[in-house]
Amino acid sequence: MQFFGLFGLSTSASSMIGPNVIQAIIDKSGNNWDGFPFLFAVCIAASLVLWFAVDMQRGRRAAVRWAAEQRGTATTYSDRGDKASVAGSRKS
Repeated sequence: MQFFGLFGLSTSASSMIGPNVIQAIIDKSGNNWDGFPFLFAVCIAASLVLWFAVDMQRGRRAAVRWAAEQRGTATTYSDRGDKASVAGSRKS
C-alpha cells in the first residue's frame, strides 16, 4: 500500500510543479516550443530510472503474491521465482 501513497504524492506534485516550470520556461524565452525539450528530458530521465533501477519481475511477483493473499488463495513464490509453498483456505 505504500506504493499507492507514493504514486498519489508524485502525481499530485507533478501536476502542480510541471505546469509551473513549463510556464516559467515559456515566460523567460517568449516561445511556446521551448518547454518541450524540458518535457522530453524529464520523460527520458524517468524512463532511465524505470529501466535500470526498478526490478520489474520482483515487483510483478510481489503484486501477484499480494493479490493471492487478499483472495485467501496464496501460492507463494520466492524472490527468485521458485514456487515455495501452497496455502489455501478461501476467505469469504
